[in-house]
Amino acid sequence: MKDLLPIEIQKQLDKLGGKSRKDDLVGAAVALLKWRGLSLPELANYLGRNAEYVRNTYLTELIRAEIVEPTIPDNPTDPNQKYRAVRMKSYGEDNE
Repeated sequence: MKDLLPIEIQKQLDKLGGKSRKDDLVGAAVALLKWRGLSLPELANYLGRNAEYVRNTYLTELIRAEIVEPTIPDNPTDPNQKYRAVRMKSYGEDNE
């Protein structure tokens, strides 16, 4: 799966380790979701993390910050649910 990635994203993922900084993981997640919409299991697989961990630690916060959005917002548990980046505002910035 990872061999289809743009080289810039692959480089970001290659730098991630077991104890990566949160900002590095968020940056990689947003880059992946800017590249294309991904399901939670797909995103977790690319990041090398457990899906529930990705949802609880990163995805929920990125959705609240309006950096990422679900493709099926009216049905968050839809089995076809994917997520995509909607803007590249830095994680942690205040909403203006």
